[in-house]
Amino acid sequence: MTSLHKFLTPVCVGSLLLLTACPPPSSEGTDTDSETETETESESDTDTTAGPTTGTMPTTTTNTTTNTTTEDPTTEDPTTETTDDPPTTTEDPAECGNGEVEEGEECDGGDDCTSSCTLNVCGDGEQLGDEACDDGENNGNYNFCNADCSGLGPSCGDGNLDEGDEDCDSDDPQSGCLASSCTFAKDCAEIQAEYELDEASSGPYTIRPELKPDEDVAVHCDMSGGWTYVKSGDLIADSSAAEASAHCADTFGLTLFYPGSEAHLLSAIGVALNPEILPALELNIALSDPGYLSIMAIYPKVAGESCAGMALNNDACPEWAPPGDGPWWVTAESLSESQPGTNNCEGCSMLYEVDAEQMAVIGYEAFKAGGNGASSNIFLCRAP
Repeated sequence: MTSLHKFLTPVCVGSLLLLTACPPPSSEGTDTDSETETETESESDTDTTAGPTTGTMPTTTTNTTTNTTTEDPTTEDPTTETTDDPPTTTEDPAECGNGEVEEGEECDGGDDCTSSCTLNVCGDGEQLGDEACDDGENNGNYNFCNADCSGLGPSCGDGNLDEGDEDCDSDDPQSGCLASSCTFAKDCAEIQAEYELDEASSGPYTIRPELKPDEDVAVHCDMSGGWTYVKSGDLIADSSAAEASAHCADTFGLTLFYPGSEAHLLSAIGVALNPEILPALELNIALSDPGYLSIMAIYPKVAGESCAGMALNNDACPEWAPPGDGPWWVTAESLSESQPGTNNCEGCSMLYEVDAEQMAVIGYEAFKAGGNGASSNIFLCRAP
């Protein structure tokens, strides 16, 4: 055993260059029995294989299995550096409206200071100081403040006709100008709606009917109902209802009269009998005559059909109607068992008899008359 130890020692020394983990020789000397060597070789898991060698030193091959455990590096929290710089001081922004002029403000309060704390100028949209108005970018335009903020610019009601923006500019109701819009009234009802009764009483007016938008038409207005009238006719020849309707439309932009209610009929009779209400166009016709209501624009809906023995109004006699099938009224009771008769024609008016003392229609008759119906040389026109 002693000789074997002597033999292996130089081998380990000589193999130091190859095996860096070669264990040092035992310090217990040579008195180690074979059982201990076997346990040592088994525990170190070392396999020693001796083979033939050339020379005096045997060659030893040693296989060593080494288990290596790799540990993850420890990650430490980054170190936060602190500085001893003094804190930064931020000033509060200027507050408009606190009464103090601060940085960025031109003013803060006062008659000439705007809500954004800038000095007032004409055109900024705020009426301040000695400005009469300020409509901002609209200054100088129609119906807005003028360019220097000294007052209202061109506008409806200033008495000046502004071409392109106004048809008229007058507060005189009889001119037919509607003061709120500077446009002409199409009928007396629009004038009545625009003005109070003490401003626009019944009498002569000028209108521009829808059928004659560029012509001034002289009419009589009964402001108790806003009704429009024109006395017209022809001394030479009578006119059928169709002819009279065409004359009213072509000459005045109106239509042949028909009463829309009992009050309307009473008003029309009053106009017909009033000599102070002159005929249109200075016609040499009667000044006062119930005959103005001899024909009216009330026609059978179907020729040959009628409502004999019935009152003459739209409720009792739906077989007759004015243009547009609107409401109409002539009598509250029937005046004849046979009238209005079926001897009628399309577009033909009945012939009406009006009593001046009773201020009422006292008779009517339907007839064809060659397809023209009743006719008259005088008649009334009304607004459609």
